[in-house]
Amino acid sequence: MGDGVKRLSTSTSKSRLDVVKQFQKNILKAYVERSRTLQKEMPLDNLLLQSASAIDPVCRKHSLSLTLMKGLPDLVTAISVAERDAYVLEVHKYHTASLRQPQQEPVDNWWMEVKNSRQFPLVSNMACAILTCFHGPKVESSFSIINSVVISETNRLSVESFDAIQTVKYELMSEKKSAVQLHKKGYLKKKKEKKS
Repeated sequence: MGDGVKRLSTSTSKSRLDVVKQFQKNILKAYVERSRTLQKEMPLDNLLLQSASAIDPVCRKHSLSLTLMKGLPDLVTAISVAERDAYVLEVHKYHTASLRQPQQEPVDNWWMEVKNSRQFPLVSNMACAILTCFHGPKVESSFSIINSVVISETNRLSVESFDAIQTVKYELMSEKKSAVQLHKKGYLKKKKEKKS
């Protein structure tokens, strides 16, 4: 922005120069105010975000990472209460194990490798639950679609169940059919008529 404004300001008349300077001043003021607002409103000092960052393989073997990972079941419901003790032991084993260090690869690829090794199933499930916590308009619309399925009795859907339901819903939407239309038993009636 700086070079363009300087060029514009040198090639314009005095009155336009004042407009450009005022515009530049307003932009800078808006930028600073927005930055302050974001610093106040963004939840960077959030225990969930700090704990979720502990699944980064680079943080492995650090005492803070160990503490944060042990506290994840309090924040993310991927581990049942019955599995809690086994999870804590597995976190300790994970932090002391000699695993390969990630080499400029996405964290989710590294965790899939760990999950496929079946060495740390509970820790891997927790990491996958955190890594599959997507955001954005597509996810919001999928939750809107799934809203009719999630009621007080079914408020703890697993990732696999949600994925299956979402796939069926999108398939129905793409075919412009309802579940009732798809599952009508009209074909039974047609077979009966052929036999008569």
